[in-house]
Amino acid sequence: MNKKIIIVSGEREEESAKAIFAVLSRSIDVLQTNGAPRFLKRIISVFYGAVLVKDNQSKKIKYFLKKCPQPVVVFAGSDSRSHKKKMFKAIPKQGYVVVDRSMLRKMNIGNGRNVMTFGTGPTSDIYVTDINKGEETNFKVSYKGSVTPFWIKGKLKNREIYAILSALCVGVILGLNLVEMSGNIRSREIFTEK
Repeated sequence: MNKKIIIVSGEREEESAKAIFAVLSRSIDVLQTNGAPRFLKRIISVFYGAVLVKDNQSKKIKYFLKKCPQPVVVFAGSDSRSHKKKMFKAIPKQGYVVVDRSMLRKMNIGNGRNVMTFGTGPTSDIYVTDINKGEETNFKVSYKGSVTPFWIKGKLKNREIYAILSALCVGVILGLNLVEMSGNIRSREIFTEK
């Protein structure tokens, strides 16, 4: 597996970063950082399989994206239009974009981009059905014709379920399968504050 840089940007970046870390961390060594790390190549070449960057809308992110050969950029919720445009223009053609299907039309993504969508309907690459909320939240996730059940501790909010869907997209891009990711987060409390 190639080492990946995952950049999460948007108003829901905190939830998405927690979900991505939970989905990946039992299968891949993941480093979390706020903003672009200074010594990226040394960090990932020695220690980590993936680096998870929460974009705090720093001016360095455009420069940072140009240095990443195949970044995975997750648009988590809405962002300022100017920031989104700057980020999108900086993503290399071989990079990946993970986005809510309902936001895709607004983003005006041209051809030649590797885009993976998530949502609640079959027009999304990864979509959720049969959501049950109680002491434990469970739902089914569909991807390429297969359905995988998920169980997570706690009564999740819709935005948290969407964060998990974005994390599943990242996992698929990094080569994990849904069954493995379901096992990674089964009965875990992902969104509680410590």
